[in-house]
Amino acid sequence: MVLGRTPVGFEPLDALLGGGIEHGIVSAFVGEPAAGKTTIGILLALASLPRGEAVFLDTEGGLSPERVLQIAPGAPLKRILVKKIPDFASQEKAIMGLPKLKPSCVVLDSAVHHYRTALTDKTSRELNSRLALQLSFLNNFALEREIPVLATGHVYRKEGKVKVVAGDVLSYIAKTIVLVEKRPGAGKRSARIEKSRCVAEGASRSFSITGSGLA
Repeated sequence: MVLGRTPVGFEPLDALLGGGIEHGIVSAFVGEPAAGKTTIGILLALASLPRGEAVFLDTEGGLSPERVLQIAPGAPLKRILVKKIPDFASQEKAIMGLPKLKPSCVVLDSAVHHYRTALTDKTSRELNSRLALQLSFLNNFALEREIPVLATGHVYRKEGKVKVVAGDVLSYIAKTIVLVEKRPGAGKRSARIEKSRCVAEGASRSFSITGSGLA
């Protein structure tokens, strides 16, 4: 079975991804705060609207109508179903409730915000198991519906190296992982392939975050 891709409308990123966000899998975009992950999620949601309503699961409160309209003036905001997620249990409930909908894409921004705030030595095993369940469900949902699913994630530094929060879970389930990093200069960013089924690991593109999206 050949599944498609959804171009986000920014040629350098679409080229890096082999034509856009792949359908039928979970694609993870990870990086530090304000790296541009939410903007990429918005671009996917907007690009998916011709096929139907997009679902945006907002765990961090990072999505605003104003930002969507900056990127796409006149965008039909009512066709982006935004669900504000207050805690990890609500995140799980929202994900498990997706089969009731017919979305053209799903954006989970982010997969690990509530996971991270609830994480302790005592809770780590349970939270890892539940996060794996959620992401596996999303992966199966993407495959069954033949749609793109984008999950964002966090990173941290340890001994000078960039580590992904819940990296073992994400790396096992997500078929594409892209590291988005800040670069010197106002709004400068880079995206690098960390994992992909069809693009060479280490491939990268530079871009900028602007008022109207990416440039």
